[in-house]
Amino acid sequence: MRKAIPVAVVAAIVISVITIDIDHHTLPTAAATAPVLRVRTSDFKLVVEPQGTIRAGRTKVTLTNVGPGRHELIVVRGGRNLPYRLDGLTVNEERLDIIGLNAIEPIRAGATGSMTIRLTPGRYQIFCNMAGHYLGGMRSELRVRT
Repeated sequence: MRKAIPVAVVAAIVISVITIDIDHHTLPTAAATAPVLRVRTSDFKLVVEPQGTIRAGRTKVTLTNVGPGRHELIVVRGGRNLPYRLDGLTVNEERLDIIGLNAIEPIRAGATGSMTIRLTPGRYQIFCNMAGHYLGGMRSELRVRT
């Protein structure tokens, strides 16, 4: 009878480990299920997919710069009237920090960058803030719904 107890205990542990391992590998993670917002930039052009409206929550944002120059990507909650710097060519990012700013720093042509952010319901502006790019039309509005 003494040998039966350790065998039963070992069998229970092995079954538990196998169950935990199977559950660990089959459960989707938040990153795996997060929607992806794809942004492609080129010379004074910014294309966002999907366009229009997405669901609130964790969202992976990818930026692909097809060139020819460097581009960055800023996602900020708010309307269309963003504050400008004194140069009149770029949005004042320091004033945007108050309302929540997320950014992919400038990347060279042919490169890709990404970030994961949490979007709450409302309107967001997506834009490149390299000198003159916002004014040149490198911007898009995104609506986030519950």
